[in-house]
Amino acid sequence: MPKIIENLQGSILQAANEILFEQGFKDFSIRSVAKKLGIAPATIYNYYNSKEGILEALVDCAWQELMDTIDCEIAEISEPVAALGKIYELFQNSMNPLFTHWITADPKALPPDHPDEHAILAKKQKIGEELTKRIENVLIRCGQDATYAPVYAKLFIMCSHHSKLTFDEIVSAIKALQ
Repeated sequence: MPKIIENLQGSILQAANEILFEQGFKDFSIRSVAKKLGIAPATIYNYYNSKEGILEALVDCAWQELMDTIDCEIAEISEPVAALGKIYELFQNSMNPLFTHWITADPKALPPDHPDEHAILAKKQKIGEELTKRIENVLIRCGQDATYAPVYAKLFIMCSHHSKLTFDEIVSAIKALQ
């Protein structure tokens, strides 16, 4: 009798996420996810056409969760620097191998079986655009000029890989350039 799993698509993502964080990308495969769930690998292909498809779905879910968290956390902050600092903090704290895998500066540095460079660049662009929208909304809501929102977004993305770099240091660097 076939194994019945409620919300199989969600279970696939949960199992994949656990494997990624326990064993890393190197040991991640459709077969490892299927084994963890006790199902045939072919069953997973009904939902995802590759391990990269699973990775992208995980990134999309984690990204949406981060955007929702940012929206909630900054809703009541009326001071622009405090709001931008909170966005940076949340974004930086979300940096994990999964996000870094997709927003790394050099797609050629990724494993050879990773999706092509165009998929990576498209994902990076989407992430940058959504982060920019959040920053623009904060600046406008706080009565500030939103012209530099894309610059802040790029800075946040670039600096988020350096866990020791604080938002105050970014602000100081921006002031020094002005």
